[in-house]
Amino acid sequence: MIAELSSQIVATLLNNKIITYKQKDVYQYGFEILISSVITFLIVLVCGCIFNCIIPSFIFFVLFVILRSICGGYHASNYLSCNLIFGFVTIGVLMSYKYINIEVFSDLHYFICMLSFICAIIYSPIENENKHLTTAQKKKFRILGTVLVLMFSLVSTVIKIKLQSSYTILMDMTLLVVSIFMVVVKLKKGGNKTEMSGL
Repeated sequence: MIAELSSQIVATLLNNKIITYKQKDVYQYGFEILISSVITFLIVLVCGCIFNCIIPSFIFFVLFVILRSICGGYHASNYLSCNLIFGFVTIGVLMSYKYINIEVFSDLHYFICMLSFICAIIYSPIENENKHLTTAQKKKFRILGTVLVLMFSLVSTVIKIKLQSSYTILMDMTLLVVSIFMVVVKLKKGGNKTEMSGL
């Protein structure tokens, strides 16, 4: 659907001579990303309305986007699958935030933080098949990803200790989801960790 809609927009631009044929593929890709991003935003908005937690839903979205852009992770084969998976993930994280008691979650908090930190060190960054990274870029993103995970884990821990707030659950579940996505990709590729040569 997204590809078809993007094609129609690009065809309209071509017919009106707004873009040239050489620019077609670039605009096609750009509109696909734009439309997919709008749908992702709407998923977060709708889920936030359903669970009556708009602000937490957008905090999750921001944290997820930041971590995924640095650490990488699983990419579905098409936009429909991608949006469906993201929808289920968003629902799962928000349900955890809303319905899990922070005291019950307490022990799990430290496990998730440790797991996320280990995954970041061992597996990040996960390369996108369409965007390969140099050795220097891998080193940069691994360090940045590990620092981000550590920073979010520390913030989550402070919130837990000082406030006993469910925002700890929100942050931890976001860290867990990103870690799972990294592990899934590595398992699909045979479980080999990111190459450490030159790092």
